[in-house]
Amino acid sequence: MDAATFAKLISELSLYFERKPPNQATFQSWLPEVSSIPNSAFHVLTGFVKELEVWPKNLPNFLRSKYSQTRDSDTSQYAIHPRRLHPDRYAKADCKICVGEGLYKFPMDWPVRRDEDGNLVTRKFAPHALCNCTDAAEHGF
Repeated sequence: MDAATFAKLISELSLYFERKPPNQATFQSWLPEVSSIPNSAFHVLTGFVKELEVWPKNLPNFLRSKYSQTRDSDTSQYAIHPRRLHPDRYAKADCKICVGEGLYKFPMDWPVRRDEDGNLVTRKFAPHALCNCTDAAEHGF
């Protein structure tokens, strides 16, 4: 966590707990302790501290421990299957739709509406849509 973000965190927590912020020497001694925490964890860590009844005895240690707990227990990380990154490696060579490239040919016609005579009005667009022949790789068939 950089100095500006850490100062913002301390300022917000000092206001929340109605206490004076630590002096500059204390701030400078705490800063190396929290430098390994990314700035993106600011809101999560602020929420953890606000759940406490009182200001934590050792703020940098509390922040580090809560960050490591959330990092280790974070199950929201989704792995991207390689077929989505390199569809040509997983496509069937004899596929008539994608001709072994793994993506539908461009542009595609997308149905938008019907006109007064009942004819389908389409719009051309160029999606990066995976061909169905690559599905077996992701689902393990």
